[in-house]
Amino acid sequence: FEIDKKNFEDLKNVKILKGRSIDILPEIINSINHKTDKITFYLDAHYSSFNTFKDKKLSAVEEELNYIKTILRDFKYITIIVDDLRCFGSDENYPELSFLFDWSKNNKTTSIIDNDTFIVRNF
Repeated sequence: FEIDKKNFEDLKNVKILKGRSIDILPEIINSINHKTDKITFYLDAHYSSFNTFKDKKLSAVEEELNYIKTILRDFKYITIIVDDLRCFGSDENYPELSFLFDWSKNNKTTSIIDNDTFIVRNF
């Protein structure tokens, strides 16, 4: 965390935060809401051994997407990139792949798979 903070300190449009994604997402959204109509989420919050964060659930993607659903209408252009698609449906800590497609359909967004990522857009 401290290394990343130092590496990005000169970039005024980058803010490095530490915490559970589901806990800090509201802070992030509140700090940028109404300042832009475009936002991109890169969801890659999961335990991957060694010094990475480990929570009760090893993947927070369901919680993250459920929060993002509440603010979808606040932005004209939203892109959501979900990494590690290979884990969905094959790892007990991830939902089934159908969860992502259903989420996209239920929220009237378009989605594609590109390599190991699931990409969702509302435009």
